[in-house]
Amino acid sequence: LHVLFTPTVLEKYNSLFKLLIAVRRAQMALQHTWYLQMSGRQRGRSLWQLRVHMAFLIDNLQYYVQVDVLETQYTQLLEKIRATHDFESIKHAHELFLTAL
Repeated sequence: LHVLFTPTVLEKYNSLFKLLIAVRRAQMALQHTWYLQMSGRQRGRSLWQLRVHMAFLIDNLQYYVQVDVLETQYTQLLEKIRATHDFESIKHAHELFLTAL
């Protein structure tokens, strides 16, 4: 396994997971802001509109990264792995997968 997951590869995965966690934290912060607005602690139409627009942006970014990028690339990687029985081809397909991300 260490042949496929080199320190460079692990660093690329760490960067990807950091991005996903940052997006999720932003979603949670916006949800908390919504809770504060609903409980009456914060008022203001402009703040409400800002939160709605930011939530829309963050939700769509998260969906795009997970569905349109990760899922698509992962499906292509699995197809390439299933089509070959050569380890070097699998390793190359994995490298292409990470490069595409």
